[in-house]
This record gives sequence, structure tokens and C-alpha cells, in this order.
Amino acid sequence: MIAWARQHVRSGAAALRGLGRSPLALALNVIAVGIALALPLGGYLVLENVGRLAEHGGAKPQLSVYFALDAGEADIERVRAALSHSAAVTGVRFVARADALRAMQRSPEMGEIVAALKTNPLPDVLIADLVAGDPAMAEALVADLTARPKVARVQFDAEWARRLDAILRLGRVALAILAGLLAAGLVTVTFNAVRVQILTQRDEIELAKLVGATDAFVRRPFLYQGTALGALGGLLATALVLGSAALLNAEVARLARAYGSEFGLQGLPLDEWIALVAFSGILGLSGAYASVSRHLHRLAPE
Repeated sequence: MIAWARQHVRSGAAALRGLGRSPLALALNVIAVGIALALPLGGYLVLENVGRLAEHGGAKPQLSVYFALDAGEADIERVRAALSHSAAVTGVRFVARADALRAMQRSPEMGEIVAALKTNPLPDVLIADLVAGDPAMAEALVADLTARPKVARVQFDAEWARRLDAILRLGRVALAILAGLLAAGLVTVTFNAVRVQILTQRDEIELAKLVGATDAFVRRPFLYQGTALGALGGLLATALVLGSAALLNAEVARLARAYGSEFGLQGLPLDEWIALVAFSGILGLSGAYASVSRHLHRLAPE
């Protein structure tokens, strides 16, 4: 076990020495990888904040249940209970018809009109806040409520919710395609970077093979190089996205305040940043493994 760990430490040190021989090439490769990863990561961060804005910032989908004028408390409570137990509903509030009439009486534009009324024409209303991003569940709830007794009308802007959900889904699919293409690009960058290192150390590898070095022993330093290159690119992508978000956040907050909101860009959880760096390291490892496996048999001594 100690010998195995010692071999890996030596391989890691050899990998660092190999990367340090050409710092300019290393920097350029890390920049290329970092920018490639920053594009889908930034898009993912934007989509997450757009979804959060839709859910918490004034664009929250709502459903309004209008009752018949002769509806009793029992009828209202049955509908309230159905809303409270629905997975599509995050909150319910009741607006009594008397309260709605008093609110209209306080309005300068409607006060005189309301004073001329002999009876209250306004219905009792239940207003439910819905979960964003699931219009199908909301439409099923509308159909159920519409069929209940003493429910005169159920109002829900299904088209708005459907459009928002379609936009977010389209963004996620486009982002997944972009991430796949750029991940392939990351593997290619690592493949070529490790290929250059293999060609640079051709004589050393041939000598090591002559004295009995196994393919695993020869391959190990290059795998460390590919992993390090990918992880460094992931760290750079993280720094780029965090820096860009910090620069944009002040302007986003200023725009939100103009609309009476306190919205601001939020970053991703720490575990997602760690997962990004780990994933980029795995991509780098994959590119290095493909490169060294392709070239190793060509470098074998005759």
C-alpha cells in the first residue's frame, strides 16, 4: 500500500514537472478549457435565476376561484381544503366579498359607483399561489375546481404559465446541447495537450519501456496532467462566472429596484461548484487517457 501511494506521489510530481516545462502552453490550454466551461455554466446560472424570479418575484402563477353569490362557508371551506392539499399549491388566501366591496369604496374612481349599488355584486374569492413550471398540474386542478358546487368561475392564465415553462425547457435543452459540445471540446483540448507532452517525452518513455516499465506506469503521469488541466479549467470557469455575476448583480439590483423589487442574482450551492470542478477533471482525465492509449503502442521500443 505504501509503495502504491509512493508511486502515485511520484507520478503526480512528474505530471507537475511536465506541465511546468511549458507554462505558456499550460496557461493557454487552461484558458481555453475555462472559457469553454464558463459558457454553459453561466447559462445554467442565468436559467436558475430566471426560474427563481418567476417563482418568487411577481411573476408567480396564481389561480382565482370565484364563488356563486349564494355560496356558504361550508362550500368555501371544502374548496379551500382541496387547494391546501394540492401539490400544485404553495399558499391560499381568502378575499371576502364584503372586504372586496369596502376596498372598492375606498377607491376614488369607484367610490361613487359603489355607493349607488343596492346590493353587493362581488363574489367571495380564494386566491391560490401555484408552483411555477408545472402548468399541466395546474390545469388539472382547474378542471377539478370548476366541477365543484357553488364555484362560479376559476381563472388561471394557463397560456402564460405554458409559455414560461416552454421557454425554460427550451433553455435547458439548448444549454445541455451546448454543454455537450463544449465538453467534447474540452476532451479534445486535453487530448492534444497530452499528445504534445507525449511527443516531448518520447525518448524518456522509450527508455522506460526498455527497462521494463509497464503501460500503466508510463500512462499514470499523463493521466494526472489531464486531470490537473481539466480541474484548473473548472476553477477558472468558476472564477469567470462568479466575477461576471458580481459585476452584473449591481445593475440587476438597480433594475429590480426600478420595478419595486429586491431581486438579485444568486450563485449556485457550494456542492454544485465542487461538482463542476470534479466533472471538468474527469473530462480532462478522459481526454488524457484517450491520447496516451492511442500513442503508447506507437512509442513502444522495437
